[in-house]
Amino acid sequence: MACSNAPISMHRRNETLWASESAEYTAVALQTYESARKKLAVAIDDPSWTACMEQAPGFEGLPPAVIVDLDETVLDNRPFQLRLIRDNTAFDESHWNEWVREGRSDPIPGAIEFLIDAHRRGVEIFYVTNRSHEVETATRKNLAMLGLPLDPERDTVLTKHEQPDWTRDKTSRRQLIAASYRVLLILGDDLDDFVRSASESRASRHATVISHREMWGEKWFVLPNTLYGGWVAATLNGS
Repeated sequence: MACSNAPISMHRRNETLWASESAEYTAVALQTYESARKKLAVAIDDPSWTACMEQAPGFEGLPPAVIVDLDETVLDNRPFQLRLIRDNTAFDESHWNEWVREGRSDPIPGAIEFLIDAHRRGVEIFYVTNRSHEVETATRKNLAMLGLPLDPERDTVLTKHEQPDWTRDKTSRRQLIAASYRVLLILGDDLDDFVRSASESRASRHATVISHREMWGEKWFVLPNTLYGGWVAATLNGS
């Protein structure tokens, strides 16, 4: 998928089914977005508040923004995962892009309400995604179909390889946003949505989480993803 760097194992059906079918998944997603909504009100009123490690000094007067990942944060691709299981096939980029072009991703529970509320409060929404730039048009159509905020005057859907330095690492895109906006909150499903990871090792990823422990649930909000992500490569790496 957009954030995947390893094939989906056919032995991980339970993880897919939990994400697809369990009431508990819905509860966690709603809980995360409701917690973020409550913090948003505090963040708007505090000019010293920023969630972005790339934010340079003097940001206090900048207009407010929120950064969100797309897949498994705002857009729900669980039907795609079930399709892979049904067809007994592993992930590949062509299958993924075909799914994206179908424009059938539903919203993650709580996402629409949170983003519309933020937009009504005058907060710019930036979608920072590792979907390829070649499927950005299809992605925008999907977002518009769901009624999600899209600014007609500026590019707020920042895709992988849209610019030469926009690689899988989202740091440069966060830097671009932080140069013009005070970033109030960041929401994602992978560690790299929030901060550049030190390496692909499990130990370094856990250390990164702990070193930023004051951010979780305060300025950074993570959605559960048992399906794919940087944690897969770290697990396979075994260090």
